[in-house]
Amino acid sequence: MKLTKMIVGLVLLSTLGYGNLDEAIDTMGKELQQNLISKKSKMIAVIDFNNLDNSVNNLGRHISEKLAIKLFRLNKDNSYTIVERGQLSKILKELKLSASGLVEPKTMKKIGKIYGVDTVISGSLTDLGNDIEIKVKALSVETGGMMGVSESKIPKTNMVKNLYTQNLVEGQYTTVEGKKVVTSKGGKTTANKSNSKEIVITPDSRSVTISGMVTALKKGNDSNNKYIIKLSGFKEPKKLYINIENKDGTAWCNAELLTDEYQVAISSKNLYPTEKTTFEQYFMGNKTLIFRANGLIVMGSSPKGSTNMFSAKIYVK
Repeated sequence: MKLTKMIVGLVLLSTLGYGNLDEAIDTMGKELQQNLISKKSKMIAVIDFNNLDNSVNNLGRHISEKLAIKLFRLNKDNSYTIVERGQLSKILKELKLSASGLVEPKTMKKIGKIYGVDTVISGSLTDLGNDIEIKVKALSVETGGMMGVSESKIPKTNMVKNLYTQNLVEGQYTTVEGKKVVTSKGGKTTANKSNSKEIVITPDSRSVTISGMVTALKKGNDSNNKYIIKLSGFKEPKKLYINIENKDGTAWCNAELLTDEYQVAISSKNLYPTEKTTFEQYFMGNKTLIFRANGLIVMGSSPKGSTNMFSAKIYVK
């Protein structure tokens, strides 16, 4: 009887579109692609998803980017073109608009005439307590009418919760894994990059290995172990890999991969001595990310002042 109830419950969750974020993106991408092909869309812009009050948070930005990559991967016969996010940002800047302004009928017709976009994909996020509901619409630039819709629900995991609470507004303080982050005008952080090292990865130079020392400090801030990763010239979706190893010393190491603009943690892992881990991140076009490694004080095993060496191989496939 219990097994029957469990199976019924799983079937119901499946029919309601309930699953993790990757499953939701996969389902919505396939549903939308069918609409796009049937409506003969040719040039598609995927804009940042907003909340019901039209504010935008980093979860909406993250989902829209993943959905754009999914639609690109599904486009096996080149039926349509996805506007690259850098180009979309340029369009918004030229028109002096926010992403939400793109769905205004007059504006959509304007970008259609100037830039050749015929379809805009927008979405909304709704906080349901334990879950986030995602609703997506494909809009005709010419008529403003809906060409297709899809919706899903995802559980509010720690990653989802962190991204959802990171609003891109001026002067807002938020917390990511216990660390205060402040955004300033334009959504960019006030982080001082003067001590950062820059790494440029291109199709001709896809791999680099770095190493350094971490020290367990009270503030946990090793400014010399901050790397700005610039991914440049990749015309198709690729995946960034960072293979990290904390060596055989005494200090624990906290490794993080963050967005450049908003300092949001995409991946984070506390590594004990000799432990290894791998971060993975899809991207398309040009992308800037931040990798950093800090020492950690851990009672009984990683006292203040203890040190360790780390290494990280950063590459694209």
